[in-house]
Amino acid sequence: MPQREFGDAPPQPEQEFIHLPALLNDELGISTSVARMEIALGTVYIDGEKSEEKFDFKRTFLAGKTVKVLGARRNFQIFVPAE
Repeated sequence: MPQREFGDAPPQPEQEFIHLPALLNDELGISTSVARMEIALGTVYIDGEKSEEKFDFKRTFLAGKTVKVLGARRNFQIFVPAE
């Protein structure tokens, strides 16, 4: 089994939409339920803008953007690479 570097998303089939809670789970280890809660609380930002309680985004929309989770106990940031 090939080794993954921290921050490398697991290989997935190409999809038109990215489920934000699943992305946060894959990249940061946050459970999808906690990710949904953070989105609902307005602590998830995409390039500085609140995610507005949306869970699914077009892959082309997220490409090249930074996703931040500003929680009470921890702050995370990931970069979604353009393909």
